[in-house]
Formats: sequence, C-alpha cells, structure tokens
Amino acid sequence: MLVPSDPLAAFLANIGYSICHQLPSRSLFLGGYQLPFCARDTGTYLAFTVVMGYYLVTKSKRGVKLFDRYVLVACLIGLGLYAFDALSSYAGLRSTSNEIRLLSGLAFGAMAGFLLTSVASIVLLRSKTTSPSYTWRDLPPVYLAIAVAGALVLVDTGVAGWYAFSVVIDAGYLVFLFLIVAIVVAVATGWDLVTKTKRKLVTTSILLEIAVIVLLWLVHYLVGTPILD
Repeated sequence: MLVPSDPLAAFLANIGYSICHQLPSRSLFLGGYQLPFCARDTGTYLAFTVVMGYYLVTKSKRGVKLFDRYVLVACLIGLGLYAFDALSSYAGLRSTSNEIRLLSGLAFGAMAGFLLTSVASIVLLRSKTTSPSYTWRDLPPVYLAIAVAGALVLVDTGVAGWYAFSVVIDAGYLVFLFLIVAIVVAVATGWDLVTKTKRKLVTTSILLEIAVIVLLWLVHYLVGTPILD
C-alpha cells in the first residue's frame, strides 16, 4: 500500500488495515497515495462522520424514539443500494467503479449514522425527550453535507488532502466501532454516559475497542482477508 513514509501515515493506514482489504484497484488516491480504506468503506465512514457531526451539533433535539418513516425509508434505500452494489459486483453480475462504490458507501454510512446515534441517544444518554431522533427535516442538510464531502474526496487535493481525509475517515471508523462496543457494554451492564458509571463505560469500551481492532488486524495479517470486509 502506497502511503507517505512517516509514522502518522503508517498509523492511519494500519487502522484501515484492521477491517479493509485495501486493494489499490478498489481504492481512491489523493496526491498519489492510497487512502486507508477502499472506496466503499471510505464512503461509509465519511458519511457516518457527517451524521455524527450533525448529531453533536443538534443533539439537544435528539429523542428516545427512533427516526420517523421518512428517515426510515432513506435508510432502507441506503442499505439497498449498498447491498445491491456489493453483492452484484462480487457475484460477477455487473461491473462497478470506485465512484459507484463510494456512492453506495455514502448511502450506507448515512444509514449507519442515523441508526447508531439514535440508539446511542436511547441507551447511552438515557434521553428523556419524546420526539423522534430524526425527522424528514434532518434529511436535506445531512445529505447535502454528505454529497459535498463525497465530491471533495474525489478531487485530488494532494498530500494535504490525503492526510485530512485519512484522519477524518479513520476517526469516523473509530467512533463507529466505539459506539457499537459502548452500546453492547451499556446493555450488558446498565452503565451509561450520564451517571457515575460514565468512566467505567468509556474506559471499558475503549479497551474492548482496542482489543477488537488488534484482533481484526491480526486476522487480516495472518489469514490475508479481513473478517468484516
């Protein structure tokens, strides 16, 4: 994998190595360097980062109910696009491109963002409001931001762009995995982020996340194929 020759770049690339095949033919390049994740995974974690950022800015509006039917339809469409592109191309039924892989990843990442932040609001933050976590009003700004982010990653912004997008995408992946682990830990223990159990939840979740990443990295290294790709 061709990345800048410095410790930060190596670290960023190895984060992606834990879960992605990193095939050059299925990856995007900036400044002549391959991003840490393939095009589809890049779209997934880029869109998730956008939704997560939107959630943090507007979290006071997030409620204990899951999103309304319009957001549900958008999520199902995103899941369908991702499944169709991935399964049909892997089965050899059709050819695809990195641009299409990126698009399907963006659609899936938006769905994952809506779902995970909604569940996090319910399980981790013990939200007391009664409004849906997202409504149709949230869709235009979120998908516009995702479209802009997706368009920018296709522009060769050089080595600086490689570092910027690598950090953002890696951060999205790490937060994505942390939320999954934290939700599982919270359900199993009853801990949350709003009581005295906050430190236990965060510490345990981070340690478990590190263990998961190391395990995934080792499986990829020893077997040659990542578990979850």
